[in-house]
Amino acid sequence: MENVLGRQFWSIYEDLQRGNRIGFLTDDEFQKYFLGFISYKYLSEKLEAYIKNELKAENLNFEEAYGIKAYKKGLREKSIEDIGYFLSPNLLYRNIISSKNYGNIIIEELDKAFTEISDTSVGRESQEDFQNLFEGVDLYASQLGKTIEDKNRVVFNILDALRPVYFDLDKESRNNTLLSKSILENRKFNKNYSYSRKNERRLRSGRKNKINADFKDLNALVDEKMEYNLISPNYALEADRADYELDEYSLNKDIPHKDEIYEKYIDDLIGNSFEYLLSEFSLNSSNSSDYYTPNEVSTLIAKLISSQKSRLESVYDPCCGSASLLLEINKELDCKFICGQELNASFYNIARENMILHNIHYKDFDIKQGDTLEQPQH
Repeated sequence: MENVLGRQFWSIYEDLQRGNRIGFLTDDEFQKYFLGFISYKYLSEKLEAYIKNELKAENLNFEEAYGIKAYKKGLREKSIEDIGYFLSPNLLYRNIISSKNYGNIIIEELDKAFTEISDTSVGRESQEDFQNLFEGVDLYASQLGKTIEDKNRVVFNILDALRPVYFDLDKESRNNTLLSKSILENRKFNKNYSYSRKNERRLRSGRKNKINADFKDLNALVDEKMEYNLISPNYALEADRADYELDEYSLNKDIPHKDEIYEKYIDDLIGNSFEYLLSEFSLNSSNSSDYYTPNEVSTLIAKLISSQKSRLESVYDPCCGSASLLLEINKELDCKFICGQELNASFYNIARENMILHNIHYKDFDIKQGDTLEQPQH
């Protein structure tokens, strides 16, 4: 089921393109913005879920606690230590995209958010993983529009289009599976974010993977009715022609290690959706020098390695690109430490984003930028 969320992202991406809402951005340029904004939304929601968990005994929300001097510094320091970065409440995704900002200039606030994520890691162990993470997302680029209002409109369009995406990172309020939240409540398959005919033809022709799922870890979590509706034949092809109404399915069952199983599932689902986007972008890229290693190849290499070992202390890729191979090997072998190096600045940032969206802790990976032959850094 790992591509379900990925297809939601892809549908949003294509809807933005068809709606002529991306200014003068080329496809390759738009991809950088789209991936960057997804990463920002994820980091924002991850921080918010973390802060909520930290404050659950205090009966305070993030905004309230941040306004109290005794809490403000402590929250900031502990967040940077535990998850590697910090964002002020007013710079969270939900606040920047809130209705009160509709029509207002938000790129200045978004620029502050990108800067704060980067700057709060400076001098810390997480610096190399978060510093200048959004360097390739220029919010004032001429390709976004001629005037500041035009640029702002494009940025808002992309951010707003991501509003239906639900990462389900808050453990305290998590009562349903991500599938229930993302697909049902946010109407993933409705007319606004339905599969395009282009995707339908691709599915019919067999060029892309059909919906399939390995429920070996989820049999105890997902109701049979939901499983049937989500992976029954032709569901993806029929979904844009009908509105499905499914009940919510509670996770409040007596299941051993329920939280651990579901959290791993969430990490895989979010991370694999990012991988799905990268593969789609590669298929549609106009840059012949960019090449994404097919998932099947990465999986084969990972399985060949895992046939000889059950666990690795570390894994290294000297030309890691988007880090897809590293992550596939990590899935097979649960590596203690992941490291790689990439010359291209854009792919270097994408590799770090890929690690982050797979929920690899900043202490467990090290991606460097530079020429591996002339300046190896590992």
